Amino acid sequence: MTCATGLFPPASRLRTPADFKAVFASSQRSSDSQFIILARVNGLPRPRLGFAIARNRIPAAVARNRLKRIVREYFRTHQDSLGGVDMIVMAQARADVNNSHKLRASLQKHWHKAALCAPS
Repeated sequence: MTCATGLFPPASRLRTPADFKAVFASSQRSSDSQFIILARVNGLPRPRLGFAIARNRIPAAVARNRLKRIVREYFRTHQDSLGGVDMIVMAQARADVNNSHKLRASLQKHWHKAALCAPS
């Protein structure tokens, strides 16, 4: 059984173009060899997650979907530490999609930076 903090309901997702535009317009950026993460305070009591993973960066659909599954899983299990932050995840072209340990280590670093930009 899943606990309430482990869910990923529609309210936890960036869904509209206006939500994405707001994050792209004014956000803090964090990047490494795996991801580029944009984070912005959203004024809500919960974090929200969106993806902008380009086909030219990760050409294989299987790899893009695997990457998104890993990020969603990490978000579900660590969203309590974020607070009210909107995040957009973008993949780097050299992201190692087959190494989930490296991806999770990268996400841990980005989550720490995003948590610092969230209001206390």
